[in-house]
Amino acid sequence: MKKIAKLLIVTVVLFVISGLSISVSASDADFTVIAGTLTEYTGHDTVVVIPSTLGITKIGDATFENFNTITAVTIPEGVTEIGTRSFQHCTKLASVTLPSSLLVIGISAFRNNASLKYITIPAHVTTIGDCAFEYCSSLLGIALPPSVTTVGYSAFASCTRLKAILLPSSITTLGVNIFKYSSYVTLYVTDPSAALQYAMANQLLYSTEPVDTTAPVITIGPYTKAWTHNSIKVSATVNKGILNASSKTFLWNASFTFTAINDFGVATSKTVTIKNIDKTAPKISVKSASGKTILSGASVKFAQITVTDPNLATKTLKKNAKVVRWPANGIIQTGGSYQVIATDKAGNLSTFAIKVITFVK
Repeated sequence: MKKIAKLLIVTVVLFVISGLSISVSASDADFTVIAGTLTEYTGHDTVVVIPSTLGITKIGDATFENFNTITAVTIPEGVTEIGTRSFQHCTKLASVTLPSSLLVIGISAFRNNASLKYITIPAHVTTIGDCAFEYCSSLLGIALPPSVTTVGYSAFASCTRLKAILLPSSITTLGVNIFKYSSYVTLYVTDPSAALQYAMANQLLYSTEPVDTTAPVITIGPYTKAWTHNSIKVSATVNKGILNASSKTFLWNASFTFTAINDFGVATSKTVTIKNIDKTAPKISVKSASGKTILSGASVKFAQITVTDPNLATKTLKKNAKVVRWPANGIIQTGGSYQVIATDKAGNLSTFAIKVITFVK
């Protein structure tokens, strides 16, 4: 009965009809949704992927506020609004993936996200709320799509590293102090437009020259894909923008993502996965007739040799310094000094020496 009770507690799905409150099954249990609004997150993940199966249309006010451990978040399709202070003071939040369904980024939605360097605003967003990205001190550039009509006051204030922002001609309403203390930003605008008038009235740097907002292209340099016991260095280049690393040296099998960002915060990435580093030498096992393990250098009457390695290349047996045929079943009973040499495809080498003594009565 105790085991059954525990199972029920883990898998229970509770529906509360009043208010349509849903606490979902085990993998989704950290999320509380009320009438389509995500109101609470109780998990502890640093990378948060909000499930697409919960029927969420809005990220509720202050749902993730002050979550200082979150580094990345993915918001699912179907969400149309990010509420007031939804991700405010998430100081380690560096990666945000927004859905194409998004329409509104609310007041102070990402305020004081000091680690956020770039964010792609989806093509249907109409409103950037007051103080939405204020104090995003690492933000480098951003392109607003031609669907945006409203940018609230102080939306990009105190973005001290912000260098470029694209403001489309669709914008009709711009609040006060949008770029206060964002001293290095250049506004890329069209002529005529409300954004151009705003830039001129507030004595902000601006340009009416056409801009390229396409994503950078990352090119991965050649690297060995053959088996090796050495480290592998992978280099990358980009046609424009900033690359997070020009190279990565792999000491072991692993993955690394190269990410590039252009002047307007449009990012692209390529992941390199290394699977061909093998630093483990073949295993040579020698046993006696009774199955007892024999150590290298021992003298015995009988030896059974086994060589194992998933990437085994060669195995060689020498008797009295001369190469001989590998014995059937690896069994040696003829007297002599033997050496076993094994190599794998990565170049790792193992050796084993043994002396077989034939006693004559």
